[in-house]
Amino acid sequence: MQGYDASESVRVDLHLHSRFSDGLLSPTELAARLSEAGVQYASLTDHETTGGLGEFRAVASRLGIVAIPGVELTTLHNGAEVHLLGYGFNVESEELNEVLARARVTNNPDSSQFSPSQRLTTSAAIDLIHRAGGCAFMAHPLQTEPDPVRLRSLLEQLRVSGLDGVEAYYGALPPEKREAVAQLAQSAGVLVCGGSDGHGNGAAGMGIDMPLLRWKEFRNALIEGAAQKAHRGPSPQPARPPEERFHWRAFLFHIAMPAFLAVTLFVVALFAFLLPYFERTLMDRKRENIRELTQTAWSVLNEAAREVSAGNLTREKAQALAVKRVEAMRYGPERKDYFWLQDLTPRIIMHPYRRDLNGHDVSQFRDPNGIRIFVEFADLVRKQGEGYVSYVWQWKDDPERLEPKESYIRLFAPWGWVIGTGIYVHDVQREIAGLRQRLVNVSLGVAGAVLLLLLYIVRQSVKLERARTDAERRLRESTDRYRALTSAATEGALFVVGRRCAYANPVMSEITGYTQTQLELVDVDDLFPAVEANIEWRRRLDNPGGADTDTSVPGVLQRRDGTRLACFLSLRRVPESPRGYMILARNVTSASEPPEARALLNRLLLLPEGVASDLTAAIEHANRPADVIDACLRAPKLVRSLLENGASPMLITRVLAELTDEATRRLIFLAKEDIGPAPCPYSFLALGSQGRQSQTLYTDQDNALVYNLDGSEDPEMSRKWFLELGQRVCTDLARAGFRDCRGGSMASNPRWCQPLPVWKRYFEQWIRNAEPREVMEFSIFFDFRSVDGDGELSRELRRHVTGVLRTAPHFFAQAAQNALQFKPPLRLFGSIVGGRDREHSGLLDLKSVMMPIVSFARLYALQHGAEETSTLDRLNALTRLGILLESKRQGILAAYEALLRLRLRNQSDAIELGRPPDNWLDPKTLGRIEEAVLRECFNEIDLLQERIRRDFLAG
Repeated sequence: MQGYDASESVRVDLHLHSRFSDGLLSPTELAARLSEAGVQYASLTDHETTGGLGEFRAVASRLGIVAIPGVELTTLHNGAEVHLLGYGFNVESEELNEVLARARVTNNPDSSQFSPSQRLTTSAAIDLIHRAGGCAFMAHPLQTEPDPVRLRSLLEQLRVSGLDGVEAYYGALPPEKREAVAQLAQSAGVLVCGGSDGHGNGAAGMGIDMPLLRWKEFRNALIEGAAQKAHRGPSPQPARPPEERFHWRAFLFHIAMPAFLAVTLFVVALFAFLLPYFERTLMDRKRENIRELTQTAWSVLNEAAREVSAGNLTREKAQALAVKRVEAMRYGPERKDYFWLQDLTPRIIMHPYRRDLNGHDVSQFRDPNGIRIFVEFADLVRKQGEGYVSYVWQWKDDPERLEPKESYIRLFAPWGWVIGTGIYVHDVQREIAGLRQRLVNVSLGVAGAVLLLLLYIVRQSVKLERARTDAERRLRESTDRYRALTSAATEGALFVVGRRCAYANPVMSEITGYTQTQLELVDVDDLFPAVEANIEWRRRLDNPGGADTDTSVPGVLQRRDGTRLACFLSLRRVPESPRGYMILARNVTSASEPPEARALLNRLLLLPEGVASDLTAAIEHANRPADVIDACLRAPKLVRSLLENGASPMLITRVLAELTDEATRRLIFLAKEDIGPAPCPYSFLALGSQGRQSQTLYTDQDNALVYNLDGSEDPEMSRKWFLELGQRVCTDLARAGFRDCRGGSMASNPRWCQPLPVWKRYFEQWIRNAEPREVMEFSIFFDFRSVDGDGELSRELRRHVTGVLRTAPHFFAQAAQNALQFKPPLRLFGSIVGGRDREHSGLLDLKSVMMPIVSFARLYALQHGAEETSTLDRLNALTRLGILLESKRQGILAAYEALLRLRLRNQSDAIELGRPPDNWLDPKTLGRIEEAVLRECFNEIDLLQERIRRDFLAG
């Protein structure tokens, strides 16, 4: 009996339901849950419908899950209900779809045509699935027949009818029962499958670990079934899911409505509960305040009465003194609130604002509402001794203005007097109105904040949705492009993601014997077995990003029929897919053929090798400067194409530098046809970005001329000849799109068109008399590289510079200061900010961002005598010399390449929009991933600058 190693397993889920039947999730949501659960192969098996398969397959494919067509059928066998799972059938089968349509009606209890007796027999359903090119498996067998003996008998009966297998690895079964059913299936001579029977109850319940060998048996059965249905025509391509627009209804229901209800409840709580409570509290506080004030005034009367009792004052004098003191008492913001005195007659003893009432009987005095207020005061204190009374009275000292008022009054029993003071309701209402206005402002502020938050959520959601759909579109376009390219190739081409086959061109399908549908179920390890002939090839498969994967190696490919074919195999990385790569296979019998097929495929795939050959050829054969200029002006389109197809940005800048070099050489050649041959040996030097071979689409000229007088030439005539050459070449380069250097560092400038001894003195002065400004100004001259003429002059000058640098260590300290000028533009919490100058406010200078890396490579290369000039070559040289660890070199290059790509893309986009290119980038246009990458670049720059401080500035 064959053994099955449980330690080698495949994560599958071949029994799932969506909203198209009785599931809770859409096919898209279900695929996302499967991805979270780590499922590699899945099948949507809705009851009596295949309606969700197109959407499920499209989304699952995007998530790296192989989707197998599936359906669950409810059938009858000897009167008992048996559920069948159909796999790998042709979803376009008319017969199958007609039967499913009828079954959805007859099997639905809510339908008027519900008729369980009309269900398919199990044997008829098995035949139906087979005729559609699929395989039939019994679902959840222990639910159908719990007894193992009778279950085995049932399986043997149905095997005679063509049953392919049984769902042994069922999610609801414990592991020991799964293996028991698998052993039972093996003894009955049928295969096994596995699934969770998931209805969308969470990722934790999805996915089954199926032994690898049992999975391969299941897969091989599907492949054989696919082979049988191949004559019926190709299976349709999976339908692309419809473009998902922003779901406004869901947003309003799930986000906007709860937020609106929360704000509404907040406002209702403020005005229905809190505001009335505040009103009551304020009024109570005011009442308590006037009660305490009245108590204070009452104590004045009491003190006067004690003086009388002590015999210190007569009653008349004491009363007069008390009246005077109470009359003088004032309070309130304007010091206009007062007390009054009356007796129980009632007669006014003292009122500070109604002196006309003092000493008079006021028993008939009424307020505008007809209330005899002083009588009310007297009656209240006779009954209670103290209390509150509401009435209408003049506004403080203004007799023309009448306002509602509430007063607190208290009886002073020894003299039969009543003392009181009050509050104007208007004051309370004014405070309440102020409170209400503040609450309104708070409510509006909260509502505004919620609205802004909702708008932000909408904006971010739309932005993320657009980014997602754009990424999906680019991925689809990438896949379509690679499919089209590989279909046109003359070699077998297989597109692989991870270890699974995603697409094969017709040549590869013919070589392997697998159709496209079959290949989706095949792993790379199935095609390239672990035999001695494949040792080197499998090593490359294990490391598809290795440097030597581009060259062909011999290997063995195993076809579907088990035969093996000797091939030459090579591997290509796919820039658009981090885990994707292309395998190219050529039958060994065609190895003697010329490499045109390989060259054609390379060209179709837009591989970088030789990408600028057309332009360089046009420049090389140009007969006029205008032809050179025309070829150079085509460079931006070349850069755009390379960027869109994933070429390395460092290769793009090197290509641009090579084009500039070739244009310079050709312009020199054409100029010499007019002005004659050079009077002595010379070297035309490229400086700055051209010297470093890192030119972008926004670059100016940095060049110079060095020549060597041997004594036989007229120095003045030679000087004029080389100056004429420099002026001609620089003028034509400017017309070709290379702007004049703003600092005048060009061969057309007499200062930079000099004999070799003069150049040696220049460098000696810059090095020995190093000042920060001069180091910054003349740093580009240390990147000189010979473009045309006698290269020995350039090498001699380089040797001289290296020798002088060995004797001038102070130069490196000044150069180090220059490398530390850049400060990463980050706020406290890591957000990226632009510049503050008026012309480029809020923008980021990408050239300045990159300069610390350029300066780092130049500084250490000069210190250690490395003759390389490009930043890439300098970093490689420093690694070879042991100055830089390989891991550090890779980190620096990753940051440099990311910044360079951003800079090139920004310039290319500007040209595409009809604007002149520049180095300025608006940080607000960056996506979240780009911002994160830029911050990582800043972190790398910080580390470089820290090392420079430590090595050259003692920390």
